[in-house]
This record gives sequence, C-alpha cells and structure tokens, in this order.
Amino acid sequence: MAMTKPADHQLAGRCVMVGVVMLVLAVRLAHVDQHGIWEDEAFRYFLALGNEDMIRASHTLEGDPVRLGDDVQVHRLGSAGDVLRLLKHESPYFPAYYLLMHTTMRVTGTRSLTALKVWNAVFAAMGALALWLLAREGLSVAGAAVAVVLYACATWDIGVSLQLKAQSLAVLCVMASTWLVFRLMKEPAGTRLRDVLGYGVVLGLGLLTHGHVLFLLPLHAAFVAATARLRLRAWLPWVYGTALAGAIASSWVIYAALTQLEHLRLVNELFGGEYAGLSALPGKLWGLAATNLLPVSTGWGDGTDRIIIWTLIGMLFLGATGLLTASSRGRRVARLAGLVSIGAVLLAVCSYCFMRQNQALWPRYFVLFLPPACLAVAAGLDGAVTRVWALIHARSSARARAVRGSLWVVVFGVVAVIGGREVLRLRDAEPLDMQLDWRAATDVLAEHVEPGDVIVHAPADNAFLALACYWPMKNIHTVLSEASAEQIDRIVALAPGRSVWFVMTWGKGRHEAFVAAEMRRRGYERADRLALRRLVAFEFARGR
Repeated sequence: MAMTKPADHQLAGRCVMVGVVMLVLAVRLAHVDQHGIWEDEAFRYFLALGNEDMIRASHTLEGDPVRLGDDVQVHRLGSAGDVLRLLKHESPYFPAYYLLMHTTMRVTGTRSLTALKVWNAVFAAMGALALWLLAREGLSVAGAAVAVVLYACATWDIGVSLQLKAQSLAVLCVMASTWLVFRLMKEPAGTRLRDVLGYGVVLGLGLLTHGHVLFLLPLHAAFVAATARLRLRAWLPWVYGTALAGAIASSWVIYAALTQLEHLRLVNELFGGEYAGLSALPGKLWGLAATNLLPVSTGWGDGTDRIIIWTLIGMLFLGATGLLTASSRGRRVARLAGLVSIGAVLLAVCSYCFMRQNQALWPRYFVLFLPPACLAVAAGLDGAVTRVWALIHARSSARARAVRGSLWVVVFGVVAVIGGREVLRLRDAEPLDMQLDWRAATDVLAEHVEPGDVIVHAPADNAFLALACYWPMKNIHTVLSEASAEQIDRIVALAPGRSVWFVMTWGKGRHEAFVAAEMRRRGYERADRLALRRLVAFEFARGR
C-alpha cells in the first residue's frame, strides 16, 4: 500500500481550511440583509456618514421639527473629521469601524446599507481563518474544522455580528490577537519581529474598535505568565506587542477620553440604578448563559428548556476540554481558548457588578468571545476522538484508522444536523428581541402616509433615524416627549388640516387612550391603526 506523503496531508488541510472559511462567509452573506437595520444601527450609520445635521436633529427633534428632504440632507456625507467629532461628543463608541465605513462610502460613492454590511461578513470569514490557525496549533485538521463549522452555524453570531455595528471587526481582532499571542509564546526565544508587530497592531485596532477588547489584556497576560513563568526574558515579546497596542489606542483615549466619560456619566444618570455588588454575580452570569452565549445557539430565544439544555451541554464540553485533550500542545490551545471565552465574560460581569445599572452589560457584546468557545468545545471533541482512537489502536491497529474516521463522521454529522437546522430556521425567525425591522415597517407606513402628514415619535429615540434611512417621502417629524395637552397643541399646529401619525415603539397601546381623547377634542378622529410587530402607528385625520 502506498504511503500518504506529507505534502498530500498539507494540501488536504489547506483545502479543508478554505472550505470551512468559505462556509462561514457563505452563511453570513446569505443572512447579511435579512432584517434591514434597526434604531441603534441607524444611529451608527449616520455616525459613519459624519452627518451632524441628522444626529443633532435626532437629539433636538422636540424643539425643532424636521422635514426630511427639505431642511436636512438625509444621506449627506461629511468628512472624517466630522466622524471623529461626532464620536467624541455624541457617543461612547470607538472610531476604527466608523472610519472604515466612512472611507468605504467616500471611495465607492455608495450609501447602500447592504453593501456596508458585507464588510461584517468579510470580517467573520477572516475571524474564522484566525480561529482555524489557532486551532491547528494543537488540534487535528478534523478538530480545527469542527471549531470553524461550529462558528459558521453560531446563530447568535449571525444575528449580532451582521448588524451595522463594530462587533464583527472586534471578533476578528479578538481571534487574530489571541492566535498571535500563542505564536509569541510558542518559541519565545525565536519570536519573529513580525509576530510582535502583528500582535501590537491587531490588538491596538481591537482597542480602537470595541471597549470589551480591553478584557483581553489580563487574559493574555495570564496565559503568558502560565507559559513563561519566571523567565522574564520570555515575557518581552508580549510586553513589546502590548506596548505598541497601547500606543496605538492612546491616540483616541487622549483625544476623546474626557468627553466620553462625561457621556457615560449622563447615561448612568439616565438609567439610574444602584451598585449591585458581587451578590448579583450568579444572576447576571445565568442571564448571559440563558441568552445563548454558546457555539450552537437555539435561534432567536425559542424556549427556555432548549436554552438550558444547550447551556449545560456547552458547560460540559468546556469543563471536559482540559481532561480530554491528548497532546500537550492541544491542552495549551484549549486552555487559552477557555481562558478567553470564559474569563472575558467573568471579568465583564464582575466589573459591572460594581457599576451603576446601565445599558453596557448586554449579552450581544459577548459575541466577541464566542469563537474561542467554539474552539474549546472542538478541542474537547478532538481529545475525545484521539483518546478513543488510541485505545482501539493499542488493541488492533488495522481497525484503528477506520474507527477514527467513523468517529469524526459521527461528530460532523451531529454538528451539521444541529447547526444546519438552526441556520435554516433563521430565514423564518423574528428579529432579535431588541430589534425592530424598520425596513418592513417603513414599507407598510409608506403605503398609508402621504406627503405633508406629520409623524410623531413616542418616545424620543433613534426611531427617527431608522425611518430616515428608508423613508421615501418628505414629512415633518417630531416627538411626544410627555403626555400633556400642551404637547398635543404643539403637534397639531405643525401642519394644520393634515393627518397626524403617532409612531410608538414602547409597546402596544401605551398613551393611546390619552392621545385619542386629546386629538378628538381638537376635531381629529382616529382613521387607521397599523400594528407592526413591536411598533404601533395611529393615524388621526380631521373630518374623516
């Protein structure tokens, strides 16, 4: 029997790598524009445009009603300096992703939301490549493929990272920097300069993309400490790379720190709350686990029983990884993956236990650390298959290879059936529970609202910006900031004789009775009511 050449193994491994990375790209592209954008994404779109008029209009809508297309150039492209000023003064976000979106719009001349989202699919594929490279440092080709396939089918990542936000780029930075820190500690004495520079640049880019990337610093330090121990010279590559990353990130910190800290203080005051302390830790951790922070998710929250089952299965695999992985190199990879995936969540939850309640601890942020969790699970599976194969090989070498192949066929079959089912279910799934499908809502509204009608948003939020992304007509927009007769008088005076539409995003029917009674006193009758998932629109017309 002819022996398989090492070159053949390398070629087969590369083909598998290309196949699984393309799978990630194909799945993301298939879902890239499934639900359009929602309010938060709309706000980020106008940040990337550098459109100061639209951002300020969304903040001052109550005092100065806006007519789309007349007083405001909705899709006006500002400068890169406008983007940085808006990020500095109007949001706590980091600049890398928004400057990339701005550059894309300026170079290509497109304002297509779908075209901009394609970047996120590309980042996901690049993150999958980094996941493969790290997995191959200690896992077999089949084990690395399982890690990437798990990531390809991670519906939580598909739902979150494809939004017009910075998560997908941050995921890439997390995976690439984690692979590079492994390379730095692989042979510290022979570390190449390009690895140090690569680690510093990628980590620095991550720190300029998303605040939660900061949690990588102590986790990477813990891995370096466990690897290098007291050999201080072995620490130097990581120290140099981290210093470079800090220098890159400090450019933004120096420019925007004070104004962004003030912005976060205002957010805390808005949301209120008390310091929770460590007593809140178990509840917060379970809340994150139950929201599906697992490699194979259950879709868009379709049952507590399935969520609990997959949570327990995921914890079982994560806990067994270190014991089941056969080789020492595999154990190092698995421990690094587990450290990043679990440690980042623990650090974040613990830190927020001592902060006032705010909107920053939302489960979608932890999609950044989902690929390492996929790797940890794959390492456990790889170790299990390796152990079973070793036991059989000791008894019958003739049957061992066939048995090992059969085991991997079973593993891939289970992953493909579960993951493929969840991905296919996304086509008919509702959007994330914090998301409104504004493209669908706008299509329905456009069939009923006429030019000149007044659109009233209740409450004041980024709904105005979401409608502006798709709205085809010129209408006056304002807000109902409080339920009072004075507010209704101001709204009615905006366009005498025209229909008034109240668009409510906070739940069906809230303030509906008050608004209907006040509008009736002014000669308006409710002419139409549109229920669009969690968005409700009421039309009031005079003389109908």
